[in-house]
Amino acid sequence: MLAIKNPQARKLLRNEITKFNREYGEFLNERYTLSTFDNEAKLVNQRRRTAIKAANQHASPILLTSYIGLNSLVDLGVFLTYRPMRRKLLPAKWLGSKRDANHFMGEFILSATNYILATIYLCESGLEWPARVLLRTVKELLNIGVVLVSDPVMMKKYLALPAINDRKDWYGYFSRPRITGKLSELNRGFGVPENYLTRWVSNESKEYSMLSKHAHGSFLATVLGAYHAPFDEPNRLRYSFYGAASTGIQNTLVRLNWEILYFNLMLWRLVIGRHNFKFSGKQDHWKSVYVLAKLHESLNMKRA
Repeated sequence: MLAIKNPQARKLLRNEITKFNREYGEFLNERYTLSTFDNEAKLVNQRRRTAIKAANQHASPILLTSYIGLNSLVDLGVFLTYRPMRRKLLPAKWLGSKRDANHFMGEFILSATNYILATIYLCESGLEWPARVLLRTVKELLNIGVVLVSDPVMMKKYLALPAINDRKDWYGYFSRPRITGKLSELNRGFGVPENYLTRWVSNESKEYSMLSKHAHGSFLATVLGAYHAPFDEPNRLRYSFYGAASTGIQNTLVRLNWEILYFNLMLWRLVIGRHNFKFSGKQDHWKSVYVLAKLHESLNMKRA
């Protein structure tokens, strides 16, 4: 929250505050002034700075891993949308139309990266509970992205949705059970490592259910969101307002990193195994994107 510094805006707000005090002054122990809101803005900013400092002090490794994962997807999205790139990840005529599947997937991935960055920012700023709501969106987007890269029919259906505008088509092809089923088939078909597959099978349903409770405002998710567990007193809950650094951000970021890892893992297996993509010489830009994804994977497995 920024203090209002624009002279015209301050004048307008001052006039409104004067009217408010005149109308409701009998209910107030103390009249509102511009300073009231200036001080509130300072408190919000101070709380955010304190949360960011604590998060970087106590959760620096997982935050760094999150930013590397984000970087891997941003680079991937940028290269996919860069039309002059001669070598594409997906076959040029994969969709059998003038629509470039590579450019679309670049747009899709870049959109997802903004949700990922917002999730990281919220965790850093001490807003872990709202971050989990966004994490559900990240999970859904990246999971759908894997399915789109695997099947031109699914990608065509996805591209046609704005024209169709029918909930039946969305749920028929992109409902959670349908996407989960597709991912299970891909996991088996492309030889996902056993330790990854075990984690995916054992946690997939439970994690999605947990994130959905945050998104839909279930009782426990809502009530517990009023508290945080400080890094210096992890066994004690304190009220959380304007954001407060919490030990819980580490679990949320671990889940975020798993979603990025899984997407990168499946995308490259599909691109190489199904679309027959091959790296070229040392100057191949795709190699740098791939290596960054592998670095993110390695950092995650060390924490596992």
